[in-house]
Amino acid sequence: MTQKLDLQMLTLRCLERHAEPVNVHQIAAETIMRAGWHPETREILAAIDGLREKGYPVADDDSGTDRRYWLNETLGGDAA
Repeated sequence: MTQKLDLQMLTLRCLERHAEPVNVHQIAAETIMRAGWHPETREILAAIDGLREKGYPVADDDSGTDRRYWLNETLGGDAA
């Protein structure tokens, strides 16, 4: 359970840090670097879904060779 929550927070921090959209490989690399373990793709996708369920505006696009994710600030709450 802790690892699941940690992955959600690591994923969120990765999305916040990057100005450009990221893919699951980039999220996995940051998890390895910061937490010392390698999440599977399905775990990263579950973390992204968990963030969405908590209300984080995680957007995605699969028009390229792989799906990319970012925080869509325009979907969030009040800007003020």
